[in-house]
Amino acid sequence: MKAVILDENQKKASEHFSGACIVVAGPGSGKTRVIAARIIRLIEKAIEPETIVAISFTRASALEMKNRCISMCPKSRRVNFGTFHSVFFKILRSFRGFTYESLLDEDEKRRVIRRLMATHCVENAQDEELLESIITEMSYMKNDMLALADYKPQNMSASDFKRVCNSYENYKASMGKIDFDDMLILTHKLLLEMPGALESIKSSFRYILVDEFQDINRVQLEVLKLIAGKSGNIFAVGDDDQSIYSFRGANPEFMDEFENFFTQSKKIILDINYRSCKEIIDASNRVIMHNSERNDKRMKNSRSESGCVNVIAPKDSQEEAQTISKDILSSIKAYSMRYCDFAVIYRTNTQSRALVDVFMDYNIPFSIADRVVSVYDHWAARDVISYLKIACGAGKTEDYARIVNRPFRYISREAVSGAKGSGDFIAALKNNSNLNMLQIKALESLERDFTMISRLSPSDAVSYIRTSVEYDRHIISYCNDKGIKCEGIFEVLDEVEESGGSFCTVGEFIKHIDRVKEELLLQKTRKKSHADCVTFTTMHGAKGLEFKRVFIIGAVEGLLPHEKGLDGGILEEERRLFYVALTRAKDSVLITAPKVKYGKPSQESRFLEELLEYHKAGAVAGEYIYHKKFKLGKVLGSDEGIIRVKFEDGIKMLDYVMCLKNRIITAWNKSGQDSGQKK
Repeated sequence: MKAVILDENQKKASEHFSGACIVVAGPGSGKTRVIAARIIRLIEKAIEPETIVAISFTRASALEMKNRCISMCPKSRRVNFGTFHSVFFKILRSFRGFTYESLLDEDEKRRVIRRLMATHCVENAQDEELLESIITEMSYMKNDMLALADYKPQNMSASDFKRVCNSYENYKASMGKIDFDDMLILTHKLLLEMPGALESIKSSFRYILVDEFQDINRVQLEVLKLIAGKSGNIFAVGDDDQSIYSFRGANPEFMDEFENFFTQSKKIILDINYRSCKEIIDASNRVIMHNSERNDKRMKNSRSESGCVNVIAPKDSQEEAQTISKDILSSIKAYSMRYCDFAVIYRTNTQSRALVDVFMDYNIPFSIADRVVSVYDHWAARDVISYLKIACGAGKTEDYARIVNRPFRYISREAVSGAKGSGDFIAALKNNSNLNMLQIKALESLERDFTMISRLSPSDAVSYIRTSVEYDRHIISYCNDKGIKCEGIFEVLDEVEESGGSFCTVGEFIKHIDRVKEELLLQKTRKKSHADCVTFTTMHGAKGLEFKRVFIIGAVEGLLPHEKGLDGGILEEERRLFYVALTRAKDSVLITAPKVKYGKPSQESRFLEELLEYHKAGAVAGEYIYHKKFKLGKVLGSDEGIIRVKFEDGIKMLDYVMCLKNRIITAWNKSGQDSGQKK
């Protein structure tokens, strides 16, 4: 067996033998190594590998764990490695007789739910983002063990949601199918109803190891409690500071619940970060310490190399994306870095719009780590694009049919259907004998709107559609009818309007949108080929990744923390998202806080003030700072927050905290390099 080098706490965790143990493992602290080392130690102590079950959240992480263990100890190939779903399905196959033919795969599930949404006349049933939101909500409801009657959906009306959910359950029952969420619920039900099955599973799974424990949901926790029992051998590894999936049912309080349920459990903290430089670790510590609901830990650095955390304030998202593009190109040239050494991390997918536009202009290859989505594919964006296409003469029948009642112009479905087969959609409607004068006047007004839109610049055209055509009013009415919030839809429309500002004519803008869609179609191929490219990812999608240099964009109030997080009262999770983004970086981080967002002045994220907090004494003598006016300087000493700095043109006295808060000092490290990059 190969020896594994471990630090003191890692060794303590890996040598834990019996009873419950929770390991609080901070970012970059080597949790995978610890889990693998413990599996090997158990085998060394003559524990039968078949009685060990190691559970991960993804097939990729489960396979990585398996391969690592086998490379250290061939006997470990007999260990039960798997995801929650694969382990639970194995139980259902043994005791409920399910087969792989019983499974409804995710693609089929999407097709079925989309069809049911259309059957129940759910508006925008063909929209990909709406479908994704509904599927996420259905999963959350089940994973959190909530009753359909009590659940309040966020993305469609409660009545529509209930109809779709009930029809979906009926479909599965009629086809004899279960989906991945059912695996969890049915396993929990089985263990409660069949004591014999529970005892059999307990004897089979005598040693349970769970990776990424902070990501588990309610039903997974309840199953683990049943299988392990009060005094069971369960070894959970996670970090409450990285619990960011509440929309899936995860809750950092489950780590506390673990300790309360397993009353004799041990707690071990892995607090050495082997990934990031000291400056990044210190900055992330300063941020996360503002959360109250967490284990008290402060990460320490292992690496001796210095790095930096910088904050800049570009004019807008366009300049933000251009600055990042130039930074990447210059770093590759100066330091022989590769595109794959960089990542751009954002709070929501809509923020990637400007990045995609600018990176295409600069010919910088990029790959989107999350599900590939375009702001232009959102149903509201497609409505606006249909208006633009018609106005510039590129509209098709489906474009007319899409927008003729958005906002509502009282044109019946029968009239719309009859006009689809004609060469002139509007004329066919106006010639319909069943239309009254009010409807005809609405159509004539629409024709005048098309003429006006054709004369405007793209950005002004979108603004005209939203205000004069009253599309924004339509959105408000739509959201009120459905009982949902409209901020997310307006964010999409703001992005489309802002994007149009880079083009002179509506026709040019439409061609650009088509080019973006073509580029995004290439993303799936690029992912599979593992090409050398910059990674674009949301903060949720960044979990588990690491890069030499990370850009965190949109650090302004309303985006970070996001207004949804503030409305939902989960500010601490928003802070954890920022913490996760920061700790993806090995060497350096550049955070951007645009001065203007969607044409309006923005306010810097509250998290930036937390990030830049320093002890009152100021900087430490010997450190280097970078001043906007005086450039690079060496700190000679400090007294009550006033620092003496030696610059090229002499010694200056500076108010350290004031300079930090006003971005007069934007970079610092011990080596005197303002970029934080190394050759």
